[in-house]
Amino acid sequence: VIKELFREHFNLLEASSGGECMRIIQENTSGIDLVLLDLVMPGIDGFEVLRHRQSMQEFLDIPVIVLTTSDSQNIQANAYELGANDFLAKPIDENTALARIQNLLKSKRRVRSLIQKYVEFKVKSELDEMTGLFNKTTTINLITDTLAKHPDEHHALLAVDIDNFKAINDIFGHTVGDHTISIVSNVITSQFSGSDVVGRIGGDEFVVLCSGFHSKDDADRFVKRLEERLKEAMDAQPGWSGISVGMTQVL
Repeated sequence: VIKELFREHFNLLEASSGGECMRIIQENTSGIDLVLLDLVMPGIDGFEVLRHRQSMQEFLDIPVIVLTTSDSQNIQANAYELGANDFLAKPIDENTALARIQNLLKSKRRVRSLIQKYVEFKVKSELDEMTGLFNKTTTINLITDTLAKHPDEHHALLAVDIDNFKAINDIFGHTVGDHTISIVSNVITSQFSGSDVVGRIGGDEFVVLCSGFHSKDDADRFVKRLEERLKEAMDAQPGWSGISVGMTQVL
């Protein structure tokens, strides 16, 4: 009767035991919105499932409604202490069950939405809007953290600056200037790995912290190659007069 009640409204993944319940959750974490957990099951009972849930992050993120024939306050208290989100006593009233399930699902969706908005805001706040590179504050923080955490690695700190950028803006307009910035940032990004810190710290100023160089000569050769790539990409750009790449520090 319970299965038929819920099957009318939801897609169900059914488990006949506590062990099977945990296996299904481990295999389908992204597809499970809510768990209806009977406290009385063969093998591992509902209480034991709730105990195992404490060490299963994928399970902790899924709300749980406990089902039981008992109205004992001690049983309810134990279930809540073990992390159950709600409680339904059998025989189950359809309207009550559906209302509680919908409330939990709405709450879960709201929390997920807030988390996603926070992540998006946090990522946005770290990036330069025009280029998608790290902004000045994030670049400085990441460089500082990297040098502090990996003091024994060989790092090169590069500064890249577009020559006479103000003249490009003044003569050809900001649209051309913005396009110049985009081309330069794309070339710079293409020459470094995902573990390197690449940031725009000013209008036409870029900073890169990269590793993997075994000597200053290695870094010098890389800088020369970067300058060549930039020249190849920018030769036909209006107002282009060159770019300066300086290696300011090798550790």
